[in-house]
Amino acid sequence: MGKRYSEFTVALIFLLIFPLLPLLFEYWISGTITEASAVVVSSMYAFSIAFATRLKFVFAFALLIGVIFAMAFGALMIRPSSLDNSCPLSLLAISCFFGAHALERYKIHVLDGQSFLNLE
Repeated sequence: MGKRYSEFTVALIFLLIFPLLPLLFEYWISGTITEASAVVVSSMYAFSIAFATRLKFVFAFALLIGVIFAMAFGALMIRPSSLDNSCPLSLLAISCFFGAHALERYKIHVLDGQSFLNLE
């Protein structure tokens, strides 16, 4: 069972934590996360989940959310005050995708025993 949990842990690190490093570093360095950073990372995070999932519904939903946040980022770039308080919504979306994909990865790697990377 140990190999299954290590595959799961590696998948979480590469698929769910690494894409959040820009937000984590921004918060670590400045003590805050800007609206624009939260929105653009939410968009890219949704796209990365879409292409990492094996579930059609999650794929389609994540693509839709990614496009919505991409449009929101464009609106923020044109008029920075156009989407006040978009940061909490962005962080909520990231949290929901993180939790849902972590559960999916648990099933894939721990319950089904599939490897994350087939590196020799």
